[in-house]
Amino acid sequence: MKPSIDVLASQLETSPLHSKLLTKNKGLRKLVKSNKSPFARVLASLIFCVALLPGAAQAASVQYDVTTGVVNISVLVAGTVIGTASSGVSGSLTIDHAAQSLDGLDLQLSPNILIALSQSYGGFDLVNIENATIASDTPFSSTLVSATAQSFTVVGTPLVVNGAYGAADLNPGVLNPVVQVPISFAVPSITAVIGNSSISFASFTLNSLDGAGFGEADDLTVLAQINVDPTNLTPIPEPSTALLMSLGLGLLAASRRRTD
Repeated sequence: MKPSIDVLASQLETSPLHSKLLTKNKGLRKLVKSNKSPFARVLASLIFCVALLPGAAQAASVQYDVTTGVVNISVLVAGTVIGTASSGVSGSLTIDHAAQSLDGLDLQLSPNILIALSQSYGGFDLVNIENATIASDTPFSSTLVSATAQSFTVVGTPLVVNGAYGAADLNPGVLNPVVQVPISFAVPSITAVIGNSSISFASFTLNSLDGAGFGEADDLTVLAQINVDPTNLTPIPEPSTALLMSLGLGLLAASRRRTD
């Protein structure tokens, strides 16, 4: 005896994949359960299950929206730190936890990071990182360095930094301030430790200034170290997954309106 459409709908709605989706979304659970069309429930349930199948509608790599992070900036001349500052970070990260790889990043530093220098450089006492974006360049790839039960370490390459900086002399009338000086810096590689409790990017060069252009014997280097709390990561659905989910929701909503 073949199962009725109502029985089939009930079986699909209690499947592990479908239950996982409904457990996390109270509004969707209410919409599915209140729908009076068994056929619509069956079709929508199938769509939701396909959307959740690993590798069927979404790739192993997951892109995350970074809502909050911290960047620590250090300014060095001849290996000596002459200025530090901290600020926020936002943007996105693409991580494949199963393959233990970093597949992409696009991080923006909060604007106008002021760094007071303990010694002047080229006559300037204050540096302002007006804006800066650190993004994976094409073709970007990462290599697994080590792994533990709690985290894994990768080296990703290549990246590029784009943005602008300014500088000022705190002695009025000596040097005019400069603004909107472009930053375009190639980053050979970046080391990332990706774990359950933290994601950190080891210090890398954000920018480098040729000392000769400022009348200095040594170059100035700006280093950045970034930390992201995984609790501040929000998965961004793959376009195909989002399309399937929208199709299922639209079907349920339209069917409910007709039956009502």
